[in-house]
Parts: sequence; structure tokens; C-alpha cells
Amino acid sequence: MVKLRSFSWLIVGLFLFSIVFQSNYDGQIQTNFQNSPDSFQLKPISLGGDLDEGRPSHAIKNSSLNSLGEIEITHFYFADDVEFPSDDHFFPSSSNIINFTHHIPEFLGTIENASAERAIQRQDPRSTNIKIQISESVIWNYNESVKNYIVGFTPVLQKAFLEKMYFNGTELDPSEYIENSTIDGDNKIYSFYYDFEEVFDSSNSTGEFNLTYVYNMIFPIKEWSVTNIEPNQFISENNQTFTQQFTYNVTLGDESSRIDSLARLRIYLPNHQDIFESNLDIYNNNITLPSNQYAITDNILTFTNATYLNETFSLDMTFKTNFTVELLEIVDGLWCEDRLIEGLNIRERDYKITITEGPADLILENIGINDTELYFDQLYNGGESGRGALDRYVYIENMNKSTGEEFFDPNDTTTLPEYVDGISFLHSVNISIIEPYWLAKNEIDIITIKYFAVHNLSIIIMDRISTPLEGYSVKLFIGNSSYGTSINNFINMPFPMISSDGNGEVVFRSVPIANYTIKIYNKNDDYLENATVTPLEEKNYIVTSIPHYPVTILVFTAISAALISIGFIIFKKNS
Repeated sequence: MVKLRSFSWLIVGLFLFSIVFQSNYDGQIQTNFQNSPDSFQLKPISLGGDLDEGRPSHAIKNSSLNSLGEIEITHFYFADDVEFPSDDHFFPSSSNIINFTHHIPEFLGTIENASAERAIQRQDPRSTNIKIQISESVIWNYNESVKNYIVGFTPVLQKAFLEKMYFNGTELDPSEYIENSTIDGDNKIYSFYYDFEEVFDSSNSTGEFNLTYVYNMIFPIKEWSVTNIEPNQFISENNQTFTQQFTYNVTLGDESSRIDSLARLRIYLPNHQDIFESNLDIYNNNITLPSNQYAITDNILTFTNATYLNETFSLDMTFKTNFTVELLEIVDGLWCEDRLIEGLNIRERDYKITITEGPADLILENIGINDTELYFDQLYNGGESGRGALDRYVYIENMNKSTGEEFFDPNDTTTLPEYVDGISFLHSVNISIIEPYWLAKNEIDIITIKYFAVHNLSIIIMDRISTPLEGYSVKLFIGNSSYGTSINNFINMPFPMISSDGNGEVVFRSVPIANYTIKIYNKNDDYLENATVTPLEEKNYIVTSIPHYPVTILVFTAISAALISIGFIIFKKNS
């Protein structure tokens, strides 16, 4: 009887011991899991070499340098109804040997329109001048043998370059005439000479011949430019349309002309089909032309009245146009592709940008990208950490800009400066020695930024009552892409899954700032659930729907239950 009672007390003692053990085990887990040291140091599968090597080169589409338009002279007149320029010079002017009769000059047309390439650099636009062609005929009369005589003609329209000469309607060989120039003040004056030696025999004592001079006149364009005047706009979507405002200016005039001449102009404006809200101002010698003196049809500006060519003529127009900018091959959750290039934390980002819609003849300058997932102090080389595949200057600025209040009351929260962490790039930089970044339609540029990834991503996996779970695996994603040494939509080098330690913790070291998705797997590699985490949190506590089933507690509970049952049966029998 005594032995049986002693055995029963032994069973009761074991039961009490199991209760105390369970209580201490739970308390230890709940108290110590946040402060335990890391038990796993994350290392990538393979660092390898520079990931640029061996990658296929990106196709870069370069659109041709289309023109800003063209300018043509359609009609040419001498002023004040003068039929011919009285200031033309002839040699000899008059003698008892030879004299001349001057025919009315004829405008043969514009043989080369003025055109300007798309304005890109500060020294642009690179423009050509209008080239027109004039024909003037002179009948030379002589009254005795002029066997060794030379006649000369200096047209008043300068600069005049002799194209060809006709003798009585027959084109002469260039060896039979010459073009010469003399200095008149700051200008060169061009003259044409014909030597008719051996043309006439000694029996010719009187007669006449007709010389027709066909020459080209260069009419200069003083200024021709188009400028993007829209303030900086920043990309907020991977496919976005921007409205940009431009000014278009053409100034022409020949103040060095030695005779009044008039012309009717035709200007071919670029991209008329793509522009809107155009506002046109035209000035002739600082006098605004009324709208009934010109008309615009499609992209052609035609003038119904003639304008003086030796006065300043200026066209100013403001207009708006749309550009559609697209970021290509972006990773869901990032503006870009991202890759590890050196060590454990030196990474690069590629932003692939293009213009899919917009005027082909205009460039886009005042556009930029704000990236709040990369901080300025993390850049590898400050503002010089960016480069572009099209070899245009990329300067990165800090997005930490105040509201503009130079003086503020620190006690008044409404005047405190606001700051945004991140970087800003591609927009026009207000530095005189730096060319602003620009992009044209159908070009694809790849902006690469080098930086240090300094953040760690710490995750605590817990069950439904916030008890840490050991041995549960975590796989990391950015959007739909696995996180690893390379993050893109095509070639992926992900990190392996990491298992939680005794404190339920998983740590991914030196990761970029982003919103990550984790997938959680149990010890049998069965997928359980996912969650969103960020390295901006010191620790991400993930309470899952996993039931609370500690193995040790279950074992001791089962043993306790068995012992209690046995003890109860023995107690009953001995009672």
C-alpha cells in the first residue's frame, strides 16, 4: 500500500515539473528572441565579374538631324519700281571705243533654301543661307577694232558669285572669263570680267555683242533657333505624356545691300502637325506685320506682301507640343534594373528611357526623374555618379530641397522646411558650363547610376500568437522578380532561400531601398504565405497564420497527460 502511494506522488511530481518547464520555456522565448545575436551571415551565391561584360549591347536608335524648317524667296524685286539697278558698275563706263546697254535683271529663283539643323548645343543651330540666282544682260557696243579689250561688270547685289556667262546666247568656257574681288570697307565686292581678244578680226570696225551674267547671291540668316522654355517636369509613371512649350525665332536681313530690294518669303515651319496653341509675331524693321499680309497653310507660312531685304525681318512664335516618354524594361517595384558589380554592396542601376511619340525635329530638355529609393549620400561619386549610353552629360542632384522659406520660426510647424530623400537627374541643370541633358524621338538612352547599398533587411517570422518560428525559409522578391545579384525582367541571379534562426530572424544584407515581397515556406519547403517588407524598418515583424504548436510543449503535455491518466488509474485501483 505504501509503495503504491509513493509511486502516485512520483507521477504527480512529474506532472507539476512539466507544467513549470512549459511556463519557463514560453517565457524564455517571448523575452529573449529580439536580443539574440545573428546566427547567419548572408553571402551571395557568386559575385563574379563586372556584369556589363558579356551582356548583349543595347540597340540605340539615333534619329537623323532633321531640319527646323526652310526659308525660300519666291519673288524678288528692286525697290521703287526701278527696272534695273543704276548702281551697277561697268568697265569701261563709257568711251569712244565701247559703251553698253543694260537689260532688266531677271530673278531666276531660289536655288537653295535656307535650312537649319535641329538646335542641340549652345552654339547651334547650324544654319545655311538663302541662295538666289540672278541673270543680268549687257549689250556692249564698239565703234573700232577692240581686239585687245576687256569689259567688266560689278553687280550691285552682293555677295554675288558668278555661276556662268553667255556670249550672244552661247555659254562660255570658264577659261574665257574671270571673277575677281576687291575690298570695300569690311566687305568683299565681286566683279566679272570678259576678255574678247581674238574674237573679232581686223575687218570688224563696229558692232555689238551680248554678255549675260548668271550669278548667285547669298542672303544671310542672322539667327535661327528653337528653344524649350517649359519648366522642369518629372516622370511619375513609366509611360507618361508631357506638354512642353517652345519658342521659334528666325531673323534675317541684308543690311550691307547697296540697293533697296524686296522679296516675298515662304517659310516651311517644322512639325506643324504636332504643335498647338501657336502664337505668331512677325516684325519688319521692328514694325508688326498685320495678319492679312501672311497666311499659314499646313506647315507653310506664305507672305502676300514683299519685304525689304536690307532691313531686319524677324519671326517669333511660341507653341506647345506633346512628348510621350517611356521607361523601358522596368522591374515591377523599381524604375530600373539593378545589379551588384563589386564587393558585397556596390551596385548599379540602369534607367532605360525613350521618347515614343512627339515631334521628330524638336528635342526634349526639361524632363527629369526623381527616385526616392536612392539617397544622394549613397552615390559612389556624388553628382558625377551617373553616365548615359548616348554620351550626354548626366548630373545627379539631391532631392533634399526646402519649401523656399529662408527664415522660419522653429516653433511654427507650418514654416518648417520640408525634405524629400532621394535623387533627381536628367533635368536641365542650371550650371552654365554644363550642357543640359536632351533626348530626341525614338532615341533610347540608358542612364547608369553607381551607388552603395547600405541597408539591411531584417525579418522576424512568427506564428499567430507572435511566437518566433525557427527553421522556416524565406524567399525574397522585388515585384515579380527574384532578388539577387541582378534584378531585371530577363536574366535573374537570385539569392537562395534563408532559414530563420532560433529567434525567428532572417537577414538580407546590403539591399537597395524598395518594397520587397517575401514568400514563407515551412520545413518541408511547402509554400505557406507572403508578406511585404522594407529595409527602412529596423525589423519587420511578420505575424503569420501558422498555428502555435511548439514540439517540446506538445511532448511534455502528452507525457504529462499519460502520467496523469496512469496515476489516476492506479489511484482508483488502490482506493
